[in-house]
Amino acid sequence: MNKFEQRMHAFSRAKAEYDLRYVEMVEAGGDCDAIDHLCDAQTEAMDVLLLTPAEEAWQLNHKMRVILAEDAVNNYYLAKPILALLADDIRRLTMGVAA
Repeated sequence: MNKFEQRMHAFSRAKAEYDLRYVEMVEAGGDCDAIDHLCDAQTEAMDVLLLTPAEEAWQLNHKMRVILAEDAVNNYYLAKPILALLADDIRRLTMGVAA
């Protein structure tokens, strides 16, 4: 498994754990503060993934889907570096130009 795949799986696990605990917390009428650490872990894993260069087209596709699903550019503090790397990924994968 390459670095991108490792980071993709880490994000998927963190997101799944947060989503599950969030639903459980809501159903139990719990406090959101109790799962803040899971939200932070999901966000950190997403940031690491989105700031990893895509080496293949499927990776670029995956990054774009995460960006859209997680709204990772609208007023997001890492929007500029994420979009800059995305532009580099597109240029590199479509034109064969080094970033």
